Amino acid sequence: MLKDMVQSHLLQVLALINHETLGLAPAELRADWNATIRRVGNIAEKITRFYGNRIAAIEVFNEPDNHDAGTNFSRFAPQDYGVLLRETYKRVRTAVAGEFRFAAGNVVATVTRG
Repeated sequence: MLKDMVQSHLLQVLALINHETLGLAPAELRADWNATIRRVGNIAEKITRFYGNRIAAIEVFNEPDNHDAGTNFSRFAPQDYGVLLRETYKRVRTAVAGEFRFAAGNVVATVTRG
């Protein structure tokens, strides 16, 4: 099991949460933004609880301001992305004690949990 391998080899985990993690098409993310916020928070909390202090960082949507060939692949309005990050942060900061990095595009913050 991956969790056992991570623990036995003292590896750390970088968790990337994006539309593929959620099993959604990009357009589905924006169709019900509040549901997307809840889903991202839920999965971030589950990953954090599962891997515990082995989480080195959680990245919420790599390059959220990027788009692919004009399809608006992963583009979010800055205010919407800010709400997504805030709500996700609230879910993971209390999941496990310790520090980890919370990554958002090019910005990385160190967060103390617990």
